Amino acid sequence: MTDKKDDVTRFEIIFLLLLALSIFGFRLISLNAPPDRDEGTYAYIAHSISSHELPYRDIFDHKPPLAYFIYTAAFSVFGENMEGVRNFTTCYVIAAMLLVYMLARTVSGPFGAMASAFFYALFQNNIMMQGMGANMEVFTQFPLIAAMLFLVDRDRDYEHVNFFVAGFFTAVACLVKSMIGFFAAGALIYIFIYSERKLRNTAWFIAGFAVCAAGAAAWVMKNGIMNEFINCVFTYNIGYPFRWDTGNQPSYLIKGTLFFIRSSVLVLPGLAYFIYMAFKEKKNSIYGLVVIAFISVYLGIVFLHGVYPHYYLVLAGCSAMIAGISLNNLYVFMAKKRKTAAAITTAFIMIISVGFYLRTSLTADIIKTGRYAFPLFYESQNMAGIINGSKDKATTLFVWPDEPEIYFLTGIKAPGKYIYAYPLEKNKEGMESLTSAIYGAPPDYIVMEKGQEGVFNGLLEGSYGRIADGKYLELFKKNGVTAGKK
Repeated sequence: MTDKKDDVTRFEIIFLLLLALSIFGFRLISLNAPPDRDEGTYAYIAHSISSHELPYRDIFDHKPPLAYFIYTAAFSVFGENMEGVRNFTTCYVIAAMLLVYMLARTVSGPFGAMASAFFYALFQNNIMMQGMGANMEVFTQFPLIAAMLFLVDRDRDYEHVNFFVAGFFTAVACLVKSMIGFFAAGALIYIFIYSERKLRNTAWFIAGFAVCAAGAAAWVMKNGIMNEFINCVFTYNIGYPFRWDTGNQPSYLIKGTLFFIRSSVLVLPGLAYFIYMAFKEKKNSIYGLVVIAFISVYLGIVFLHGVYPHYYLVLAGCSAMIAGISLNNLYVFMAKKRKTAAAITTAFIMIISVGFYLRTSLTADIIKTGRYAFPLFYESQNMAGIINGSKDKATTLFVWPDEPEIYFLTGIKAPGKYIYAYPLEKNKEGMESLTSAIYGAPPDYIVMEKGQEGVFNGLLEGSYGRIADGKYLELFKKNGVTAGKK
């Protein structure tokens, strides 16, 4: 435990290997967990891309394009199933953990870097925050941390290269999750505050960002989907936060923020310390960078009203460095007088942090059932299994309103471009078109969320029989449909 940035020791290497193995082993418990709603969307679109369909044009979704190509990469490496996605995500999390270590190591001692890596593994794998899943908040972290590394660890003679690469990685993160645009703005603020050649370095950062963005634009234009891309990724996303019930928006954010603070107990005092150090040690820009990154990304969560717990996973990298470096500096300060007391205090704080993690990450129900996803998604998996038991190549399916993972799990193509209902809430023409298509060519199976029958109630009552009834979902089979393959 020291504040000197010396060579990496053998102990550090062994520690990182053990931490990587621990992450791998811990994440194995969720290997067979079913896909959630978002994971099902990415998986379904990734599968469709392999069938020469295009997102935005053939299937509506509002995520940036790299979201789907991450899943296609996972499929190509580990196989086209959710187990493959989960294995790919585990490798990705380990790589991000090593990057957190590298960033912390450039500005802190070995203990600070190892503690940051440890806290990253802790914060990222919070079960109740959906940290065991494969949502885009997980995949933003590697390019986001890489951008921070190039921003802070630079040589004056080559800093233009650093800023260019930092801009490039920032754009990559934005193409995974659009809320990272808030970090891009924060990075420009950081350059203005901490960079000597402000205009020159800002230009290099923007150039790196633009090169990556131009690559995405070229792909969009090559496929002739610019209008659809703008409508889905920009127009829809700008209005997305305003689609929620305004009466509940503050409570979503407050509850999510309080849960994040409880699960990452060192972050709040650590953030206050980092803000203090950012003003005290203006030449040590890591404090300012982490503060700006944390606040800017949190503003992205605020913009989205903090509706889903996995939003807060974007903060895992910054939170880990805040906790790890703060703890290192506390030890260094205390060790000047009493090393034994400093070591005991540091160990006690880390144990308390693990305790808060366990308290917020593991519930009695999770421990009892061994289920690491919301019960609704296990029900989706069961419904898909029933359909798979009797489908053939001509089987058709309609899922309403919002469980696209069933399309992926059954391998059955959705009856239109809308695989969930959100974009149809204010799209009267699209809703009428979908309703007409379903009534005009009734599918063999319909999976319906209870209480959401709406305009499809008449079709269900006259032509379908219920064959499975769960807590959240019902499965209907069209009258007269005979079993396909067994």
